[in-house]
Amino acid sequence: MCNLGQQEEATRLLNEMVDNNISLNIVTYNTLVDALCKEGTISKAVETVDMLRKQGIEPDFVTYSTLVDAHCKEGMVSEAEDIVDVMIKRGIEPDVVTYSALVDAHCKEGMVSEAEDIVDAMIKRGIEPNVVTYSALVNGHCLQNEMDKARRVFNLMIEKGCAPNIVTYSTMINGYCKGKTGHIEEALKLFQAT
Repeated sequence: MCNLGQQEEATRLLNEMVDNNISLNIVTYNTLVDALCKEGTISKAVETVDMLRKQGIEPDFVTYSTLVDAHCKEGMVSEAEDIVDVMIKRGIEPDVVTYSALVDAHCKEGMVSEAEDIVDAMIKRGIEPNVVTYSALVNGHCLQNEMDKARRVFNLMIEKGCAPNIVTYSTMINGYCKGKTGHIEEALKLFQAT
């Protein structure tokens, strides 16, 4: 039902199963939470998580990561941070994908220094940034027209052995083209390097 976009019917069926004392597991709930988040009905997804707790089933890594990602995509950054805090308090360690979603959301909201703090925190927790994390930071600096900082992040990722991908290069080239005059040459150099 969820794959067919019938989340309301799936929710109704789930409620019916609960009412009939049919035991459900975390996979059933995660399927519905994911579908509701993809549909953009985050409040219903949160209600579903509350329902699973009432059934004595604790959210797992997938549950929390799905909620973090959905909140980030909707620009609900502080809510996403709260979910990560809950994850950590419950002994569920966020991974590089979860942290990268937070970094990207902060950058898109213009909170690049906060995004950098998240990267520092993840490194302290032993989680190395990947190309998605670095590309999000590059984009954040480009959006703020901070091309020198974007270039430092770009160079740092190479230094750390993380090869830029087409998104990273395109972001830098776009940033140089939209930035101050005189940066077109930098954009051309990057274009020729790809």
